Amino acid sequence: MTDEPDPDRAATSPTEAKAPGDEAAPMPRRRIRRSALSEAIYGTILWLSLITALSLDDQLSALQIAVSTLITVFVFWLAHVYSNILAQRVESRRALDRAGIRRLALEEWPLVTSALPAVGILLLAQLGLYPRATGVTIALVFGVVSLAGWGLTAGRQAGLTTAGTIGVAALSSTLGLVVVVLKTFVQH
Repeated sequence: MTDEPDPDRAATSPTEAKAPGDEAAPMPRRRIRRSALSEAIYGTILWLSLITALSLDDQLSALQIAVSTLITVFVFWLAHVYSNILAQRVESRRALDRAGIRRLALEEWPLVTSALPAVGILLLAQLGLYPRATGVTIALVFGVVSLAGWGLTAGRQAGLTTAGTIGVAALSSTLGLVVVVLKTFVQH
């Protein structure tokens, strides 16, 4: 057994010393596992791209965009699980048991759950709560804000200074904006 901390395990309190004048952003009480954070960010970028691209087709309803997005994200989740199962088998030279497969599937699940709020927003548009275009806009804004939130989480958990944490959040949200702008530009 090793005394080194596992970067994927949840921690409850930071113990890092801070240099004078280098006040790090306060750490959250419970850390998000690296794999969960990575998959949530990846999933957010994926569904943000999908909704952007699909929304450019005026013939698609909010329901069609929502269902297509959810199915595609699910397929990507399956691909991630499958590729990790194969990689694990190559690395360990033996097949995973059911518990190992379940663990890998759950580690990748944030890829799917990251899309659920956006899908819900689009379903509300389908129900007539607001027009399709408004639903798409709300979903896209939610995606960019989510990426900023994931950036804040990553910066805080990395022990960055407040300025560094804000920088990571700004970079993350900018990535979301770039995805939206590039997808829109490519389609026109």
